[in-house]
Amino acid sequence: MSVRKPTPAQLSAADPARSVWVTANAGTGKTRVLSDRVLRLLLEGVAPESILCITFTKAAAVEMTERIEKALGEWAVETDDARLGQNLAALRGQPADEATMARARRLFAQVLDLPHGLAIQTIHAFAAGLLRRFPIEAGIPPHFETIDERTAQELTRDAQNRLFGVLREADEDLAKAVDLLGAVMAESTLGDLLREILRERRAIEAALDHHGGLDPLLAALHAELGVVAGTDPVDLMRAACADGEMNEQKLNEATGAMRGGSPTDQSKAATIAAWVKMTPSDRLQAFEPYRAVFVTQKGTERKPLATKAVVDTHPGAFNALIVEQARLLRLDDNVKRAAIAQRTVAMLRVAHALLADYARAKEREAALDFDDLVDKAGLLLQSAEQRQWVLFKLDARIEHILVDEAQDTSPAQWAIVERLVEELAAGRGQHERPRTLFVVGDGKQSIYSFQGADLEGFARVQARIRASLAPDEERLETSFRSAGAILEVVDAVLALPTMLDGVLGGDTTVRHDAFRRNDAGEVIVWPLQKPPEKRGESEPWALPDAKSWQPTAVELLAARLAKAIGERLRAGEVLASTGAPVRPADVLVLVSRRGRVQELIIKALKKRGVPVAGADRLELVGHIAVKDLMALGRALLLPEDDLTFACLLKSPLVGLDDDELFTLAHDRGARSLLEALRAKRASFPEAFARIDDWLRRADFVPPYEFFTAVLAEGGRERMLARLGPDAAEPMEAFLGQALAYEQGHPASLQGFMHWLGLDEGNLKRDSEPARDEVRVMTVHGAKGLEAPFVVLADCGPHQNSERGRILLDEAHHIPYWRASDKERDPTTEKLAAAAKERRAREQCRLLYVAITRAKDVLLVAGWCGDNNETAECWHKLVGSGLVTLAGHEIERDALGRETRRYRAGTLAQGPSSVAAPAPAPPPLPAWARAELTPEVAPTRPLAPSAAGEDDPPSASPQALRAGRSFGIEMHRLLHRLADAPMEVRESMLRQLDAALAPEVRAVLEMPELAAVFAPGSLAEQPIVGRLGDLVISGQIDRMVARDEVVTIVDFKTNRLPPTSVEAVPTVYLRQLAAYAALLERIYPGRRVKAGLVWTAVPRLMYVPAALLQRHRPRSGRSGPDGAPIGGAAGGATEERHPDAPA
Repeated sequence: MSVRKPTPAQLSAADPARSVWVTANAGTGKTRVLSDRVLRLLLEGVAPESILCITFTKAAAVEMTERIEKALGEWAVETDDARLGQNLAALRGQPADEATMARARRLFAQVLDLPHGLAIQTIHAFAAGLLRRFPIEAGIPPHFETIDERTAQELTRDAQNRLFGVLREADEDLAKAVDLLGAVMAESTLGDLLREILRERRAIEAALDHHGGLDPLLAALHAELGVVAGTDPVDLMRAACADGEMNEQKLNEATGAMRGGSPTDQSKAATIAAWVKMTPSDRLQAFEPYRAVFVTQKGTERKPLATKAVVDTHPGAFNALIVEQARLLRLDDNVKRAAIAQRTVAMLRVAHALLADYARAKEREAALDFDDLVDKAGLLLQSAEQRQWVLFKLDARIEHILVDEAQDTSPAQWAIVERLVEELAAGRGQHERPRTLFVVGDGKQSIYSFQGADLEGFARVQARIRASLAPDEERLETSFRSAGAILEVVDAVLALPTMLDGVLGGDTTVRHDAFRRNDAGEVIVWPLQKPPEKRGESEPWALPDAKSWQPTAVELLAARLAKAIGERLRAGEVLASTGAPVRPADVLVLVSRRGRVQELIIKALKKRGVPVAGADRLELVGHIAVKDLMALGRALLLPEDDLTFACLLKSPLVGLDDDELFTLAHDRGARSLLEALRAKRASFPEAFARIDDWLRRADFVPPYEFFTAVLAEGGRERMLARLGPDAAEPMEAFLGQALAYEQGHPASLQGFMHWLGLDEGNLKRDSEPARDEVRVMTVHGAKGLEAPFVVLADCGPHQNSERGRILLDEAHHIPYWRASDKERDPTTEKLAAAAKERRAREQCRLLYVAITRAKDVLLVAGWCGDNNETAECWHKLVGSGLVTLAGHEIERDALGRETRRYRAGTLAQGPSSVAAPAPAPPPLPAWARAELTPEVAPTRPLAPSAAGEDDPPSASPQALRAGRSFGIEMHRLLHRLADAPMEVRESMLRQLDAALAPEVRAVLEMPELAAVFAPGSLAEQPIVGRLGDLVISGQIDRMVARDEVVTIVDFKTNRLPPTSVEAVPTVYLRQLAAYAALLERIYPGRRVKAGLVWTAVPRLMYVPAALLQRHRPRSGRSGPDGAPIGGAAGGATEERHPDAPA
């Protein structure tokens, strides 16, 4: 339990008898309040299974669970009543009686006995659990699988491929839509649009449902835009260029008047006169220069159309220009509306087809993605009658709901929570104990709109719950994280008009109280880093390496930050929050988005010798270590590809240098590099031997096993020696991807290379706070984290580009095509402006989250171009807020650049955390120098059915898959039908495939197998035992134990079975020998007969005892004749069925 007592606000918020809606500033201990409330509910005798706590992330759920279990564990073992009473009194705000203390000591065991523990989980985990309990009611397959992001990527990519293939060919309207989008977008941006459609799937499907389908949605779209369906913008322009559409006579009079005006008048007159004289088709081609005389690029009227002298002298001529301008403005607006309608229709047709196909793909796989979990659970609870039935059938009725990070909960997720809250409200007054809702959130920290968070929707939910449940409202304003100086700057920044509107929504009552108001703290705002001044031109004929190179502003900033962090670490300033000198783990560098700045800062810190963790997300296929491993795989698949093969040769896995590669490649004629290497193997013996070995193994070993062996046999050491320790994690992640691939796909190297090459995502690295390293991550990734020393690295003015191609009109439930600025009509211009305003507000909230991560020191930095130093940005906002505080300091360097600083107290100096030498270690005691006695080697697992080096010859991957499928089906049928009544057996055999039925019947009717199929025999009998230092684990197909003899048989479905026992593959003999050796120990004194049944013939082949003895497993690393005993741990249930057709 924490030593610090909860504040009155925390005590009030954690009161288990009240429903409470809590607004919590950053760093105010909301996780503690959540945990305290659960503990107090348990102390009040609430059944643990009736509590549901919804968290935003799995990490938050884990942290909260650990806090609660730690407290319960301490209570359970606390023998001092006084100390336990003090802890409980501090938690509850009132003394604890003996009954309460006794209950506290029992709670740990009570929670431990819960089948699934306390229900502290994400909304997705809750939804998945609900759907698994009630799949029929939810209308989903009972055996559904939840697919991860990577599997969803595969399904969406397949859907995209079908969109451009069979779907396009089968639907003429869809084909036209795809062609139109392809004409107005580049191939890469078209792919981005398709991915955006899938990201915005919920909004698009909601629009389709609201209007009742695609056609009604398109009709509503045309009505909103005021466009007739099917209108082509080119046709509108062509019509506007026809004879008679403009007053040619008046325009000619106007041009005549303008020729006597200024040069600008004369130029305009020439353009107008030339265009009027053209044929309609030529006018269409020359329309843009003519339009530019009257209309600006933004679609507004151009002023003036003529100089004042022309207007005053020829007012009639000027009126003709005004009339033509009005006509062109109307045309411009109509063309924009038609173009937007046309492209939106195309986009929606594509979206409708793509989403429908993606849904069918998931249905075929019986799969749900994360959005489906929430949507299906919401539908399951939508009906009041069904909701009551579902909640009644749960193991325990939900009586207390706690919601964390409410501001980041999406509307679809809130729909689930609200339906549960309705049940709480409906049951008020009917229960002895109150049923409560606890919600904690902070609108100021809503930064996940890209994941569906909706701050306006959050406010609407709060209003609805306020009306139905009337929860008490509490504010947590005392921050336990940040020093007083930092919170003063935070409040000063929030008082700026931009932040007041964007973060607080105009609420001037929000304030931040500092629990650490007297601790030393500091905020520093560096001047923006500008690009270096350009040097003079180099010599006209200077060699390229003689030209001067200049770093960019970002590179200069990264180097400066690394230097400052290194100096802070060496100075050893004592942090008020830790009471110890600053260490690398105390430093957190934040960036607004991933990209080059993050990479440059990590690189600069490494160059300075500062321990630094890698980026918080790993772009796996882009890492050089993974590229080398993929080059290996691709080179083995196609050795004739000289470029890829050369990459392999230069990689650390082989290690040739440039001179060696030139020697190998030069003057080789038409031969490939592999052929040249084979011819010069004497000069490159190690490289040739290594590649030759890989080539022989690549086609017969699964990808995970192959790459694991490559790295284990010296590859890892060679990679780390060249690429450094940072390459270790990508290599492990690569192996993890290989294993994941094999779990869902046929294990082939070519398939794995293709699958991994299509990966569009990145891997999230697990944070390891125990490691003493500087962390560099995005502000979004740092949500919920804190650090004594925080650096905001990219606060300068950056282009806040528009996201994507889809504009959502939530009021009318219509998705629009997002056109460029100059192509928008008033409807989409209004929507775009609103979206831009929402993004700007979220950027302000993101800044609030960033500056509230710091405990003791906050450093604000950034870079800019030559001309945008004064643009609105985070740097300007923090600096502007800081200078409003009395006592701020401004320092100017030799170049006149200002560093702004605000601090309270002074950080004490301590020993350096980087440069200080480590103290000499104490001498080792005598026992540490004593010679160790040899340890007993641990037992090694062995699966007799796993293939070894003496496997039967491998067939093609397709044949192997077919063979495995046939073998598995044959084993299953023999197991089930052998014990079935004869009439059932005959009925099932008649329903079997023609290839299976005769073979199954023939085996079942073999007279020599009557004993192993007789009553009392065992089928698919697991067997586990130890032989020396080996643990044998397997499964016997059929077995019968009599008084003197134990008989076992194993079914083999090879299409070409051996004709004699001498020709039986060694792997099968080792399998039977291992089983026989174990059975001799299980049944001492009985003889073991072991046989193989070749189902294709069929024929029973008993293996002589002498042959079994020769192939018995041996202790140590070698089997008979020194050959390794193949196999990893696993039983026949995981059997690879090596009896696939050869």
